[in-house]
Amino acid sequence: MIDIEFFITGEPISTELGECRFIKVKEYGQLANYLRLIKMSKKEIIYVYSKEDVNRFGELDELIAELKKMTLYEISETLPNFQEAYSVVFSKMFNGEEILGKLTPDNFDSIRELVLKMCCLKEEKISSNPEIQKANERSKRVKSQDIDPVNMADIISTVSTYTGYLYKDINDMTLFQLYMTYHRIAQFKQYDTSTLFATVSPEAGKNIVNWDKHIDLFEEEKHYISREKFMNKTEGFSKGS
Repeated sequence: MIDIEFFITGEPISTELGECRFIKVKEYGQLANYLRLIKMSKKEIIYVYSKEDVNRFGELDELIAELKKMTLYEISETLPNFQEAYSVVFSKMFNGEEILGKLTPDNFDSIRELVLKMCCLKEEKISSNPEIQKANERSKRVKSQDIDPVNMADIISTVSTYTGYLYKDINDMTLFQLYMTYHRIAQFKQYDTSTLFATVSPEAGKNIVNWDKHIDLFEEEKHYISREKFMNKTEGFSKGS
């Protein structure tokens, strides 16, 4: 279990392989594509390679069959793009030290989990059931249509505008500090708005959430459908109704 309470300080984390430092905002642009790869679980990798638009003529069937036999650790050592991603990111976070040679099947998962959390990343939930996965993707698309997309530039400019920090100062923040600050600002503005409405509507006052409420950057997305929920929803169809 990783204790993230003191991640906000930005101090390196001690591990069995040495000190692991946080990625800074100014480094994110160079590492973004690599970070997208290392956050992929074995399930997601296989799912992506199995998609019709990627494996249109079945040319990847043999590779996919091999990937299913491997652990994520083995995949990270075998596929060149993943090998490069792990090498670049891990070396950067372990102060330029070539760390891949020290990774083993026993410590890989824990080190990777730490790196993901330090970079505010979480694995995409992929269902083993293709129908459930399609339903999850539809739900995600619908949800995204109701929310204005926010990119890194939006987050950085929001933090700068609200705090008065110069962009050069934000550049030296860690990704964790940036995201926590951004979400704290959002929490504070929500509190501000709620208390304002409460002055004219007592009912609105019941929904006020303290501005210093704990922020969970790794809270599970609400658009995912569990197998049980999916089966309940589709029970009628299976009976022909």
